[in-house]
Amino acid sequence: MRVRRRTIKFAVSSFCSIKNALMELQDEFTEKMHSEFTVSEEVDQQLRAGCVWRVLGYDAPKEEVEKWAESYGTTYDTCMKWKSYWRNLAENSKRCHTRRN
Repeated sequence: MRVRRRTIKFAVSSFCSIKNALMELQDEFTEKMHSEFTVSEEVDQQLRAGCVWRVLGYDAPKEEVEKWAESYGTTYDTCMKWKSYWRNLAENSKRCHTRRN
């Protein structure tokens, strides 16, 4: 009976040690995985500006751009900074689709 108790205690202790080690690895993995899905503040603002231009088009009046920029969590100046980038991207995308068809 004594041997069995020691064996059970050892098994439980081993299990807890393994479980704790796995939990630490899982936490480390989760942290690393989440860090791979983060973007810099500049890229975040670039994407927000792209959303504004996608909704409004590139000839929208300043007041509309300001309103939509605020709703997307960016500024008019940031939208203007990225306007030509998004316009060129949209035009190049249209050209690619036209050539394929």
